[in-house]
Amino acid sequence: MQLSVLVVSRTAELLGTLLSSLDRACSLPGEAVEVLCSWNGSASEEQSICNPSRYALRIVQRDPYHFASNVNALIEQASGSLLMLVNDDVCLDAGCVDAGLRLLTSSERIGLVGGLLRTDCGRLSHLGIALDHEGNAYHVLDQKLTLQQSNLVPTQPVAAVTGAVQWLRRSDALRLNTRYRVCGEDVELCLDMQQQRGKQVWLCSDAQAVHNGETTRRRSEGQGALADDQARLRQRWGAFIAGAPPAALAALLQQQQWESHMLRVLAADAQRAQRAEREALEQQHQASLREVELAHQSQASRDRRLQQEPAQGSEPGRRRSLAADRTGATHGRHATDPCRQKTKPSGLHRADP
Repeated sequence: MQLSVLVVSRTAELLGTLLSSLDRACSLPGEAVEVLCSWNGSASEEQSICNPSRYALRIVQRDPYHFASNVNALIEQASGSLLMLVNDDVCLDAGCVDAGLRLLTSSERIGLVGGLLRTDCGRLSHLGIALDHEGNAYHVLDQKLTLQQSNLVPTQPVAAVTGAVQWLRRSDALRLNTRYRVCGEDVELCLDMQQQRGKQVWLCSDAQAVHNGETTRRRSEGQGALADDQARLRQRWGAFIAGAPPAALAALLQQQQWESHMLRVLAADAQRAQRAEREALEQQHQASLREVELAHQSQASRDRRLQQEPAQGSEPGRRRSLAADRTGATHGRHATDPCRQKTKPSGLHRADP
């Protein structure tokens, strides 16, 4: 067996979606891959599980949900030389598994590989996990980049990667710390890999998937980010810094430098966008002012024409009227003046006496 896919689930629909995406994410033949599931759901929900992939699914455990304990049990029963830890609320992109395995097997110095994850809205939600000076874990550039900007994310060593998608060798597999009740065991696993195995943890930017964080955990009663888990991780971080090999510390520094560089790039992009927006608004404002000015000029021109047209038309009209009056008066005098009437000569004349 080449690959064992380990998944903890309690929801048939989520598990079916994951298995469907696994079929296109992995090019290994069916007989080279096994899918082992720790089932935490009901018996009736289990009956509705559908496996559309070409890989065999086996439910090997039906214990209550506790991520670290469930995964440890799956590791014990895995027969593949390579392991893939994956949440049931993940939908793998085509070629995702191939990319992760290719990076993992490219060098013996690489002990664990994580994927580049995004929300279903297309915002990059996992580009590696970093820890601040107090040991508080956080997702680097959480949702500050879009899927279209994934080319800005390099494949590189990181402090830690989320347990939502991880690949590691069976021979390197450490057990998760079961003292974590909800979160932090995946980050500590990455620290253990570097400190105890002396191997690097890498983010593979070509291994991409959709993951809406804590979908399964939100459906579990009483689940949330717990203060004692955070305190435990801070303590583990202090021990890591005190005893980490130089290569691990160099990887941390490289990750922090890249994050700082990207924050400067994003800040500069935001400033340019704001400046462009202000310029666009100013141009719109100036265009509106020009439109108003042109409208005022056009209205003033129409008003002047309306004022000038009656004055220009009245004088010729009066001249034409006076001329017509004079002509009519002349014709009337000619028609009625008896002095201007010609008398026709009569043909009979009185005889002289």
